[in-house]
Parts: sequence; structure tokens; C-alpha cells
Amino acid sequence: MENDKIKVARSKTEYTVTGLASHSVQLDLLAMDEHGKFFNVEVQTESSGATPQRARYYSGAVDTGHFDKNKDYQTLFDTYVIFITQQDVLGEGPPIYHVNRVVKETGKSFNDGSYIIYGLVLFDKD
Repeated sequence: MENDKIKVARSKTEYTVTGLASHSVQLDLLAMDEHGKFFNVEVQTESSGATPQRARYYSGAVDTGHFDKNKDYQTLFDTYVIFITQQDVLGEGPPIYHVNRVVKETGKSFNDGSYIIYGLVLFDKD
């Protein structure tokens, strides 16, 4: 996160976001910091559980589950979906990936407040 001063204000483990007309999700950990940013942390032992499509869906689920009616879209909070994995899911080599939306034609950040992070953690098998 490149910020060692993040303070968790609230957190819930195994938090379920129920979809009325869609697929429900069970989040491993959902936390909110002191500034209203949401962090969904998922620990995955299998690469199949950390696909880019799942990250996208979980990001939308956090948005849907915590954005009240009649609010202006400009007040939508930042969301981070963080996958902690045992394998390099994206297969490019670095131990951490920061995934942000970019406008292809300009190369500039889209700045929509949604972020996906993949972090590789090697577990000792002893």
C-alpha cells in the first residue's frame, strides 16, 4: 500500500454481500480505514481463486454493498481488492502488482478510485 500509517476503523471477516438478482460473494476480510476507504483482502492458496475477473467482481460488490441510495457518485469511496497468493497469479515475476485503470489513448490514470493489488507470499512448508 506504500502507506504505513493506515489505521483500520472497522473490519469484518467472512463478510457476505448478498446480490438480490446476482451472484453473492463472501469476502475474507473487509476493512475500512479512518478516511472511509474500503479494503477487501482475500487469501488464496490456488491461482484459480484469484482471477482478474474475480477481482473486478469483488470490487463491484464492495461498491454495491456500501453505497447508499441518493448519494452523488463523486462521494463514492475508494476501494482496494487485495489478493494474497502463494503463486504468481499474473505470471510476470514481481512479488506485488498494483493494478489501476488507465486511459489507453493518453496513458493517464482514470482515477475512478478502484484499485486491485496482488501480493505474493511464500509460506514455509515446515
